[in-house]
Amino acid sequence: VFVLILGCLAAPMGRGKALTAYEKGQIDAYHASERSNREIAKLLSRSLNVINNYVKNPNSYGTAKSPGRP
Repeated sequence: VFVLILGCLAAPMGRGKALTAYEKGQIDAYHASERSNREIAKLLSRSLNVINNYVKNPNSYGTAKSPGRP
């Protein structure tokens, strides 16, 4: 499915790649050293949203089940 927006052909947005175990470790270390989530996102070249979601609840990150198509 493609959507035409103001003369541009735009594909629907997909999901980004999940955090690796190494990236999770880096986030934990940076967070422990009191770096801001925004700074961590820039250092790892990841979105602020993924950093916020991981820091908020690291144990449940990546465990949500997709409901799939009905």
